[in-house]
Amino acid sequence: MPSLWALQGLFLVAVLIVCGASFELERLHTINLTAAVLGFAVIAVIVAAPAHALYHNTHPFKEGRNFYRPAAHELMQRWHALSDVPLPRISGEDALAFATAFYESDHPFYSRPFAKQYDWPIPSPRPLQHGWAAMCFTENATCITWARSIAASNTDSVNFEFIVQARLLGRPGATSKIFATMIPPREKVRLPFQNLATLTISASGSERQPISEHLSDNTMSWQPASGKTANTLRRLCHVSG
Repeated sequence: MPSLWALQGLFLVAVLIVCGASFELERLHTINLTAAVLGFAVIAVIVAAPAHALYHNTHPFKEGRNFYRPAAHELMQRWHALSDVPLPRISGEDALAFATAFYESDHPFYSRPFAKQYDWPIPSPRPLQHGWAAMCFTENATCITWARSIAASNTDSVNFEFIVQARLLGRPGATSKIFATMIPPREKVRLPFQNLATLTISASGSERQPISEHLSDNTMSWQPASGKTANTLRRLCHVSG
């Protein structure tokens, strides 16, 4: 809730402070006020809230709040059918992207700044290499065009549409169509052995030795090495592998 909305509650505190010393409430009035507040609360919880939920189950909110969670769940099911790794990044419409990042166990990263939430820049190739997905409501033609343009530059991308349905305690409600794009992660780029063997390391800060002296010809197993040389070799092979 924005802070400006909460400032209205300060007037009640001011009224109580100013009027408390000059006006005395009778016990009967305080009892009646408490009973009225409790009565309104009970009516709101038992009658108004269920009626409101039932209505919006069949008459969705304009912003599509009914479909955030089922859309995120459907996207993640399809992602894990396509890839074994968690989804690292999500994009598309803000509401759908934030819902996926919040509800799903992968918690993909959504990095678009609030100041640019209505801009549609093409992301750099680097984040796409690790896996990426986007969702748009089919009514948002701008978002769909943007997602298709990104998918067109990646041959392994997958575009699809699916229908989600709102539910309230198992009771089916309104439906909506979602457009989604998924780009699976590419295989890790491994440094070829012949290139790795030509790299050199420094064992003591002055003497540089080729890595090939400490690696076998056909495997990545370690040959005897000691001190800083062995530690540096382990770090290099960990990074390259």
